[in-house]
Amino acid sequence: MECLHRRIRTHLGPLAALLRLGCTTALRAALVGCVVALSAALAGCANSPERVSPESNRVGRANDAPVEELVALWRERRSAPFASLPLGAGDRLRISVPGLPEFSSLETVVGADGDLSLPLVGALTAAGRSDAALARDLESALERYMYDPQVSLVVLQSASRMVGVIGAVAKPGYYAMRNGSDTVLDLVAAAGGLSAKASTTLHLVPAEARGSEPDPLGFAPSTELLPIDLAATSADTAALYATLPMRPGDILIAAERGHVLVTGWVEAPGSYPISPGMTVLAAVSAAGGTQFPADRDVRIARNGESGNKERFQVDLDAIEGGVAADLAVRDGDVIHVDSTAPKAAGWGIYRFVTAILSIGL
Repeated sequence: MECLHRRIRTHLGPLAALLRLGCTTALRAALVGCVVALSAALAGCANSPERVSPESNRVGRANDAPVEELVALWRERRSAPFASLPLGAGDRLRISVPGLPEFSSLETVVGADGDLSLPLVGALTAAGRSDAALARDLESALERYMYDPQVSLVVLQSASRMVGVIGAVAKPGYYAMRNGSDTVLDLVAAAGGLSAKASTTLHLVPAEARGSEPDPLGFAPSTELLPIDLAATSADTAALYATLPMRPGDILIAAERGHVLVTGWVEAPGSYPISPGMTVLAAVSAAGGTQFPADRDVRIARNGESGNKERFQVDLDAIEGGVAADLAVRDGDVIHVDSTAPKAAGWGIYRFVTAILSIGL
């Protein structure tokens, strides 16, 4: 480093003398650019962070704990599927029984206690029973009034089969499940699909984690969100869990893609919207690519799961060469491209020489 300082002082001496002699504005600007480039190189050397392996940081995937919980939930629900959805409090039903005037298109609501109050029969438990099972229960109860009653039961409105779909979808709200095999993708489709601003990651708040929360779209701030990566392709990621069976009371959150900030030695530093599947290399490319003085080991700052700032470094050359995996960017990421001392010095001299040639000296 001391050797580099001596060399720079040697080269800056004549440049400073030219500035003192009074050169043209264009040449003065070129010389200042040279000095700035060399200063940046020194600053980069002094503050260069320790290189961190991307694989050790696992920056391309979600936190392991939520993914493992999602895996367990997927296995549980797939191993015990709903044959049909159970009825619950607040469900509005239409019941018809040919030959019984009391049941001529009778509309009724499942009470808060889970029971129906019906003519002739009285109280009949509905909560937890499927449509077909409740119809059979009513047929048995009506046999004392007629021979072989045929009960037709239709759910007009379901308050107990709702799933919340909120965030970056076409029609946020809560939707009634059609049957027990409805999946994550089915409910996203019911909400009109993802919006143009949506990221490729959904977050699930399972009904099991919400407890007795009365608000259909409410959950405690401390509730852990389970990530479902719709863009993942590997079997050990969350891609498979887009087919996770939904349960009444689940909430799906579609987050917006957000922006990534690219700074330093790129052609067009700035903030860029995150497109589906955008990676670090793609973000740098969106910023016009790296300039000649750039260090291809770029630094990334990211907001961690617990609010702390995570910092790590990736090698663009290794990614382009297929040696290292590229990393997906997240909303709020800051990608900074430093310069290297030799390249910055060479770039400064190049700028100086080309400026002199351009003004005819």
